Amino acid sequence: MGASPSFWEQESWLNGIDIAIIGGGIVGLSSAIHARERFPTARIVILERAPFPDGASNRNAGFACIGSISELLDDLSTQPMHKVMDTLTMRWEGLLRLRELIGDQSLSYEAYGGFEVFLPEDKERYGKCQEALPTFNHEIEKRLGEPEVFQLQDSAGSSKDFARVSKMIYNRLEGQIHTGKMMRAYWAKAIEMGIEFWGGVEVEEIVQLAEGVQINSKYGEWKVSKLILATNGFSQQFLKHIDLQPARNQVLITKPIPSLKWKGTFHYNKGYGYFRNVGNRVLIGGFRHLYKEEESTAEYALHDHLQDHLQSWLKKNILGQTTFEVESRWSGILGVGKGKNPILEKKSDDLVLALRLGGMGVAIGTAVGKQAAALI
Repeated sequence: MGASPSFWEQESWLNGIDIAIIGGGIVGLSSAIHARERFPTARIVILERAPFPDGASNRNAGFACIGSISELLDDLSTQPMHKVMDTLTMRWEGLLRLRELIGDQSLSYEAYGGFEVFLPEDKERYGKCQEALPTFNHEIEKRLGEPEVFQLQDSAGSSKDFARVSKMIYNRLEGQIHTGKMMRAYWAKAIEMGIEFWGGVEVEEIVQLAEGVQINSKYGEWKVSKLILATNGFSQQFLKHIDLQPARNQVLITKPIPSLKWKGTFHYNKGYGYFRNVGNRVLIGGFRHLYKEEESTAEYALHDHLQDHLQSWLKKNILGQTTFEVESRWSGILGVGKGKNPILEKKSDDLVLALRLGGMGVAIGTAVGKQAAALI
């Protein structure tokens, strides 16, 4: 515990907080904005450990997606169809709410569509996906009213663009966003609505009181009336017995490639691998399943072997003879668990949990935040 707050800090800053939200990512900001709509005069404070939103929200790949066929099939192996469709529907409705709340222009939203790619050695997986496609299209149309969302696409006509892709399945609902612009627009909207954003405040502990919740940090301790915990992959320090584990994803982006012609978001192998264009750059990330134990961590770091794999996979299977240079590399922390659905729970009258986005924070974060605010 650090120094105790002064009388002035206690009186002017720490007292009188009606709703505190720990975590300044998509869920935290969405929770605050929707709480403001419910409680126009409440004092709402977001506590974020970094100067600006950290975690996966500012470090993701910018996929506006609902899930690839092989990922949905994988979900179906552990859940009944209605549960899989519940999660998919939440993703779609979350994306619609995100676009409505922030606006396509502020998001730099581009509806290029999404593709699941298959290499020559993926014939068995492609066959299973091909067989399942009519079923998923039928279920999606029943839920969303959108017909023929997934469509088979032989990539023979695109072989000049991809070195080793033999088959693709197109998803016409998918798009892409600019992650940084999204978070700046989200932050600006919250500030405009009178929500306080305290960057650089790392909470060490939360304590449930008879009334309210106590927050402990290096700046001291103080009480808030209501608390929403929206720390996703960083939540184990607050909640020991919960189905949520951190998962680190590695990402890199190339320098501009003048000859790059394709656009869109691309998934590989149940969504474990993914790549997209960012203008005429290529971003690629994922493949954490190759080093699952090492990447089950909440520590930011570059995994050299996995970063090498991203670069070599991109060259071998996608860019081929096209020369490219890496511009930057980074990692992001997800919150995952046995279930694909988020944890939305009213832990007490004063504490709400909004966690476990499962790598789909862009899609469901806004909806999860709205539902968390409704639980206060």
